[in-house]
Amino acid sequence: MFRHLYRTHAVKNGFTLTQVTVAIALVSLMAGVTMPRFSRFRDRLSVHSATMDVVSALSRARAIAFERSVRAAVTFDVPSATLAIHSYGDTLDVRPLGALYGVSIRASRDSVTYARNAMGFGASNTRVIVARGAIAETVTVSRLGRVKR
Repeated sequence: MFRHLYRTHAVKNGFTLTQVTVAIALVSLMAGVTMPRFSRFRDRLSVHSATMDVVSALSRARAIAFERSVRAAVTFDVPSATLAIHSYGDTLDVRPLGALYGVSIRASRDSVTYARNAMGFGASNTRVIVARGAIAETVTVSRLGRVKR
């Protein structure tokens, strides 16, 4: 007799197929717009970090040459995008930029050497280009051993 008072109406929870399709289309459109920007941002960040590693290695080699009163060199292995700090026969540091940051390097010379007085040892300037994708940064080392980004 009072059964109709106790009936509960079925509540529909969920989304229709059309709503789900529209939501997926919007999310994929937004992802398609933002992915190239994210890729450029990642490339820029990787190149900047690798460039700072190059500058740091050059500064460290110069400091070692001055503090220890020995020759110190930074060598560039272009195919593997690796740089190493050497002093006479010892390898003091190796930085695999290609493996760490996914960058490639190009250098106008295969090494930069610092004399005991922390001045550049050799006759020419050196240019190191660090690149990934369309992003590139250049580090220049003068004849005197000064580093410029």
